[in-house]
Amino acid sequence: MKKIMFNDKYDLTRAVLDGRKTMTRRVIPDNIIEAACRDLSWETVHLELTRKQMDLLIDKAVLDHSPIKVGEIVALAERYSVLHERLNDAIRKKRKDDSLEAFHRAGICDTDSGWSNKMFVRAEVMPHQIRITDIRVERLQDISEEDCLREGITRKWLVPGRWFYYLPNVPVKSKNDVYLSHDEAFATLIDKLSRKKVWEKNPLVFVYSFELVK
Repeated sequence: MKKIMFNDKYDLTRAVLDGRKTMTRRVIPDNIIEAACRDLSWETVHLELTRKQMDLLIDKAVLDHSPIKVGEIVALAERYSVLHERLNDAIRKKRKDDSLEAFHRAGICDTDSGWSNKMFVRAEVMPHQIRITDIRVERLQDISEEDCLREGITRKWLVPGRWFYYLPNVPVKSKNDVYLSHDEAFATLIDKLSRKKVWEKNPLVFVYSFELVK
């Protein structure tokens, strides 16, 4: 089983568990784009095709190289220290938590690699999984308002009668923490997550829709 990681600083793992986040975008690496282009024969790419037809061909080729497929169940990565605390809390309250059975049996302790870094956790001991329900390819800046909300951006209807947008898990301390458009809020979030000003580059991304299954 594969695993997938979400940022905890912005509460995105919790947002998945609460059902507030049901979509994620992942930048498509250059090697996947190159492999997808190789899938298109020389004759195909030189045919008299419209730009839309060519884009559809490339999208299909890229989708064939997606590391996760529709219907696949993927483990939601959480740090071992977080699971250990949750397990101890259940024991103190004399409450059985079946989702933590695999983690409990594994006998993991604070010397294990995934104690403080979820990159190294084992997928098979994770208590929660998601199922990929849809995959598509698009440019990062093509995100819609609906998709922004599915990505974890929140909004409120306020005076003077309009929507305002907020980053998840970020307290509003000044006007700089409030955004007037959904794409401005998402652009800020994605740049903070990537730390590479990825919004401006507008790369191709895999758009994964998913549902929590456990």
